[in-house]
Amino acid sequence: DFLTTTPSRSRLPRATIASSSMAGEDGSTSSSSTMTSEPPPPDRGTLREAVAALYTSPDQNQRAAADQWLQWFLRSDHAWPLSIGMLRDATDLTSLEALFCARALHVLLRRCVSKAEKTQKSHAVLGEGDWIGMRDCLLPMAWNFAVKTVLHDVRGAGSIPGEAPPRTVLTQVSLAIAALACKMPNWDERAIVRDLAGYFGVDAEAAPDAVVNTVVALGGGAGSNPGDANNANLLVNKLSPEGAAAVVRAGAGCLLRILAELPDEITAREISIHPGRRAAVADGLRAAAAEVVHPALDALARGLWAGGSGEYPPQWGDDVNGRILLQEAASAWCGFHPEAPGSCPGSCLEAAVRCLCAPHGSHQPKLVDASVTGATAALVAAVHRPERREALGACIAALRTAARASGPIRDEYETAAGQSRARIAEVLASVATRASEPPPDDGPRAPDPLGTGADAAADRKYIPYRDFRKARKERKRADARGVDEHGNVREVEVPLVRADVEVLCFCLDALLEAMEAGGVSPAAALEPWSAINDAWETWKNRPSAKGAAGSSSRGRPAADPAIVRCAGAATDD
Repeated sequence: DFLTTTPSRSRLPRATIASSSMAGEDGSTSSSSTMTSEPPPPDRGTLREAVAALYTSPDQNQRAAADQWLQWFLRSDHAWPLSIGMLRDATDLTSLEALFCARALHVLLRRCVSKAEKTQKSHAVLGEGDWIGMRDCLLPMAWNFAVKTVLHDVRGAGSIPGEAPPRTVLTQVSLAIAALACKMPNWDERAIVRDLAGYFGVDAEAAPDAVVNTVVALGGGAGSNPGDANNANLLVNKLSPEGAAAVVRAGAGCLLRILAELPDEITAREISIHPGRRAAVADGLRAAAAEVVHPALDALARGLWAGGSGEYPPQWGDDVNGRILLQEAASAWCGFHPEAPGSCPGSCLEAAVRCLCAPHGSHQPKLVDASVTGATAALVAAVHRPERREALGACIAALRTAARASGPIRDEYETAAGQSRARIAEVLASVATRASEPPPDDGPRAPDPLGTGADAAADRKYIPYRDFRKARKERKRADARGVDEHGNVREVEVPLVRADVEVLCFCLDALLEAMEAGGVSPAAALEPWSAINDAWETWKNRPSAKGAAGSSSRGRPAADPAIVRCAGAATDD
């Protein structure tokens, strides 16, 4: 139990602990002040005072002292049990206190290790039981924070005693779960997503007792009232329809938040993880994309946009935050594994396009932003893929129709219709830019012996740092000269030779129409042309054009007539 035990840690020298920014993860120092002696063991009161002083004190010296103490706390053996204990019993925590403790868990999990012989001064050592205990603690903790937020959203501010935890707390706990999943050696990398979906996708009756008890205590039990002190004495399996719906909705929100963070966490440079484990988890996540992730996202999309029909709770129809999380998760997985089928066509993409095509003001701005991101990721990943072409064509045709002028053409930069066209133009410009590029190479990539972070080879051999740095500099010079590791000149592909001309011209025409209708600036409408021009400049200035015999006399090859037509139309306007 992390409340009573502490992972072993290589002790830091307590005589000189420098102050640095609380948000730092690498322990880099930012001031010259030092602690000359180890402070006494912290308790809840001391930690709360330090957090309050750091964020609310008007005294600069007091804030600096609090920052210094909190840095010592994060590096001490007390950070794990105290942070978890406060988050478990978060009934009286302020938003700042909950956010600090959740952030601390994410930072600590990014720096922990599995083997004692590999430990560093700032890295805790977790055994097999520690990893399992941490997972068993964090999963219901995230659900507990989410259900409090859901109840406040459904009932309105002030309807439930206490302060609603900010959504950033759930984000930080979800980041901690993502880091745990990436690093936990006894969590099968092929089962991570399936386990998470199975845990958070259950009915309210199968939810963790801590979550059900929280809902009952806040008035979500059958026959209970918000704020009633006797709520805790009710049977935990007697949830009201509202309470049961809140539990299910909160579980879906947790799953979406964690799914949105997993791809970024496994590719982050800041996480301390063995290249072999990173590669294995990345492969496991890619395998789960088509089998688990996209089907789960589509099922949630149907529920979130169903308005309470069928098997879905009625409150889901108004869950704007859930819809935003849905698009964030969908875009994260499209970017992480664009080859995986399921994103286009799909219910997530359909919902995003429907949101963008709706009259301006129909949806909240944050949901529109998320829909732009989600639609862009799915449609860009669909370019150059024949099996998705029909769905891609239907989506961009709907966006083109919505961006056309519905009345007399006039300047609409500040009008509602113009703002809607501008958001649609962002998606069309991204699709056009991708269509101007060559098809993706979906084959396996050769491991990079000098790669770092997500690019590090799974079987990377140890290289002394001096030799590694020298090899990296030599590669950088070779890249500048345009040659590979064998001294051969790298060929730069002629732009537009393998472009998807049909999609490219369709989007260019749609952007031109949107610009003429008003609301879309010339810079936005001509953005794909800027990318095409940059590609031509790169090809023109390639090393082979300057060094190879006879290459300098080669001009641009003839462009496709359809592209020439689009260029002429853009020039005329």
